[in-house]
Amino acid sequence: MARNTKYYTQADRQAARREQKARYARSELGKTNRAAARARAQEHNAAAIACELTSKVPTEMRAYAARPFVMSFAFRETGGPALGLQKPPYTFRLPDDRSLRSLERRGSEDPVAVKLHTLQFTWAIEAAYARRTEWSVKSTDQVIELAEAELKARVRAWKLMEARTLQAGIEGDIREVAMCWGARRATMVADELEIRRKGRDAYLEARRTGQTPLQKLVKENNFRIEQIPDEADSEEE
Repeated sequence: MARNTKYYTQADRQAARREQKARYARSELGKTNRAAARARAQEHNAAAIACELTSKVPTEMRAYAARPFVMSFAFRETGGPALGLQKPPYTFRLPDDRSLRSLERRGSEDPVAVKLHTLQFTWAIEAAYARRTEWSVKSTDQVIELAEAELKARVRAWKLMEARTLQAGIEGDIREVAMCWGARRATMVADELEIRRKGRDAYLEARRTGQTPLQKLVKENNFRIEQIPDEADSEEE
């Protein structure tokens, strides 16, 4: 419809507009835009339905996830006992004596429990980065299916671990590490899922503004580092 075209009646004008819309609908650009609009609508509908659901993490797990942890900045190893938290079914596994002795000798002079916290922190960060990449490309329905399955397994494994009784000492300390990070890993997945349920755009916006669980964990750790007094401050005191 040319800019300077004159129409003598309202009916002529409406007919011209209908013809213009029909030509656009038949064009490649029109077909591409309609397909994109349908995809956005499907994503929005899936997110709206999903928002009616809530990923439940038991209160006691969230309490454990909120506990502070001590990690070592001198321990830079990336391998060691995973305590069962890295792979499904996420069931707690107490390391054998050989693994513990090896960990004790490696990397730094920090206590074994501190080294285990450090490893779990590293692996939680790695898992969150991998999840961020995967969840950015998968559909909302696919993400929900994956995340709900992981959450169900992690909560079940954590409850079994909570009911387990271990001797005081190193075994008890190791269990506390696993309880802490089992809870943190589940909570991170649950909280990230609640953001992703709102759709891919909301998820990307949360990443842009630093609101994902991964970003909050990194900020928490950076704050902890800032609170450590340096040697000069210690000497002045």
